[in-house]
Amino acid sequence: MMFALRRLLIAVVLAVTVYCLWPRTPSLTGFYPDRIAELQVTAWRKTRSGQGWDLTRVLYSTYAGQYGVGPVSALMMANDESKALRIFQAAPDAADQEKALDPLVKVYVALKSQVRGSFDAIAAAQMEFQIWGLRAGNRSAELASAISEKLALLYGMSPDELLPAAKKFALSMKAADAGRWLESRQLSEEAWKTLQSLAKPPAPLKEDGSG
Repeated sequence: MMFALRRLLIAVVLAVTVYCLWPRTPSLTGFYPDRIAELQVTAWRKTRSGQGWDLTRVLYSTYAGQYGVGPVSALMMANDESKALRIFQAAPDAADQEKALDPLVKVYVALKSQVRGSFDAIAAAQMEFQIWGLRAGNRSAELASAISEKLALLYGMSPDELLPAAKKFALSMKAADAGRWLESRQLSEEAWKTLQSLAKPPAPLKEDGSG
């Protein structure tokens, strides 16, 4: 019995080691639209219901499974984003909501490092935070513009080029906020497909770390 248990333990350790060390190429364009849409809408549902660990798990699947981020980094990013969302959701006023920015910045700094992008991580986090605020304030008219600005930062393109995808993301968010989850999921998938067709991989960092 002990020998069998030891063999099982060794097999588990080996499997975890192989999983963690398996070569990956993190990318902002390598996602599967249907799967990332499913994860995105699930994350919105978990956020609304306050399911902290479940939310972290879904975010981990997004970063590791759809962007190809390594397991350790993906877990840290998922934990930081989940923390930021919890702070934002529970904040009684705008001043307290801003406390969510610190963990959110960590997410984008890590994402930039993983995909070797040249985008401004702090600006991207601030745009994401602005999107959360617009959505919470039911200011849907401004939402698509803010989303296109964030996407433009990440992908090194103009906001106008990415506006078609941004408009679909905004509609998906609006449907989710109304509890129309199936519609939200369908719109999200359309948005990711549009983004994938429009977006170019972000410009990589040079050897000296600059864009």
